[in-house]
Amino acid sequence: MGLLTDKVHRENEAYLQKIHIAILSAGIMGLIGAAALARNIKKSTYGLEPKEIALLLGQREIILESLKLGILAVDEDLKITWINQVAIEEFGLSESKLYHDIKEAYPTLGIAVEKVLISNKPQYNQKLRLDQDLTLMCSYIVTKDPDGDISGVVVSFENMNKVKLMAEELIGYKKMTNALRAQNHEFMNKLQTISGLIQLEELDEALDFISEESEKRNDLAEVLSQNIKPTHVAAILLAKYNQVTEAKYTLEVHEDSQLDKLPEQLHEDELCSIIGNLIDNAQEAFYTGKGDRIDISLTERETGIRLIVSDNGPGIPENIASRIFERGITTKSKSRGIGLNLVKEIVDNAGGRIRISGENGSVFIIDIPWEITEK
Repeated sequence: MGLLTDKVHRENEAYLQKIHIAILSAGIMGLIGAAALARNIKKSTYGLEPKEIALLLGQREIILESLKLGILAVDEDLKITWINQVAIEEFGLSESKLYHDIKEAYPTLGIAVEKVLISNKPQYNQKLRLDQDLTLMCSYIVTKDPDGDISGVVVSFENMNKVKLMAEELIGYKKMTNALRAQNHEFMNKLQTISGLIQLEELDEALDFISEESEKRNDLAEVLSQNIKPTHVAAILLAKYNQVTEAKYTLEVHEDSQLDKLPEQLHEDELCSIIGNLIDNAQEAFYTGKGDRIDISLTERETGIRLIVSDNGPGIPENIASRIFERGITTKSKSRGIGLNLVKEIVDNAGGRIRISGENGSVFIIDIPWEITEK
């Protein structure tokens, strides 16, 4: 018994046709899948080739390491994925903490990062106190993948003390410029007065006016030159005297003021910042129409130094008295509420304390110890 070859060929052709269709379909599906995969990979790599990715990665490393900021990155699970060399060398972060939970490695920073991750909103220039000796100025940027999903947070930070010193230096230059401008304006007014008296041939009155002004200057100059040894402090007091008197108010430095040295933890320019901000705050309060006198006392005590700045202005409103040192709290419409906050920060960092009262005007009593007492 046998089979005709024609029948065998016909049956084979039917099977071969099905096999060809299956192979062709598989090939088409493979091409579609490969195209979709390639498109997805291109999307994930932002259309970059492997060599381009490697080049950009190298450039990123160079740029981030060249910055003078500490930088730390975490993923969406709060695992630390990257720490730059500045953060390790200057801020004491450890490379051994990589891929650890940031809340366990650095709890204070971890809590702040988690809040940013939850809110999905970047934050800039936020103060963060890591410990007693280190306060950071931090900015938090939320990172996202190509699909727009959150992939983590990048934190950049710098030493708050350095930022504060730079800000104080800039503010100091501005205040000194304003003070010199006020002094120039004041002298011009006095010269014009003297010129007018001479032209009117009121020579005796001109002499009396000159003597009176000279006496005021000499009294202040004597107190500052003999009793206030830190030159920057004496300079700010003289500059503020010119500023206040040019505005037709009175500023008196108590004749018993005495300052030969400063506590080690208090920089001379920081004390200038305290004095300048308190005087500015008192003078601006006079613009309400009440008050015209500022009194200053600066003395050394057995436990440290004491600064007292008082005025006969409107005082501190009861509704903000307990929050007067908070950033943004102010009684002046055009002020940003930074001056007293800065004073409080400097005093706190120096281990001092501030007492205030506002019964008849405002009185600020600041005590700063010779040394910070360890708690």
